Amino acid sequence: MNAEPVNRPVDSAEGKVSFGRVSRLLLVAVPLFGLAGVGFAYTDLNIHQRMFVDHLGCGCANGFNTNHLTMTIGFTCAGLALPAWWLATRGLPWEYRLTLTAAGALALLIAFIGPFFRHNFWL
Repeated sequence: MNAEPVNRPVDSAEGKVSFGRVSRLLLVAVPLFGLAGVGFAYTDLNIHQRMFVDHLGCGCANGFNTNHLTMTIGFTCAGLALPAWWLATRGLPWEYRLTLTAAGALALLIAFIGPFFRHNFWL
């Protein structure tokens, strides 16, 4: 019996981190951390420091008020996260791509938009 280890050819991509993998990871991770950062910063300015309600009025004020600003910020952040996740799924079949993006949109509604609105709306 031959006791020598079997030498198999080594793939050039094996064990290396490619630019494509890193960019896809960043396209998924940066919006997640960005959403959390925007949520905490906006809540601090809106609720604790009362910056927006003092200038725009509460939700009962006529015209553009703090609740409208909250909806604008929340939907803009969610709207910027979805295209990044769509780009991160590049190269997958369109069924998987659509399913993952729809799951991301649902997760945004449950995990970001709901709590963001609940904590920042003024009655």
